Amino acid sequence: SELALMMRTMQADLRAAREAIVAGKPVADMRERHRKMRCSWPTTASDRNPVSDGFAQAYLAKVATLESAPPAEAAAAFHGVLDACRACHQQSCPGPIAAIEALRIPAP
Repeated sequence: SELALMMRTMQADLRAAREAIVAGKPVADMRERHRKMRCSWPTTASDRNPVSDGFAQAYLAKVATLESAPPAEAAAAFHGVLDACRACHQQSCPGPIAAIEALRIPAP
């Protein structure tokens, strides 16, 4: 589905963001690409509803926070993004939760 392709893009971008944070580098902009999630159709059309759009908006706000976070706050902001992913997936499609959790950056 359209949304499955979007999810693969998001996962690849989040992996790259994780690598950048661990390396102490800036996170590449991804919010504009990820905004497309709000107009992508999931496999089950009824999964696209005001609740899912609210989760999408919350996620995009966390991505914006990550993109503007100073290096010292980037890991915490990244975990905020992952928390937003998890919150949505707990409501509709729990399959990706293990992959989301695998992106967490271990505490130093």
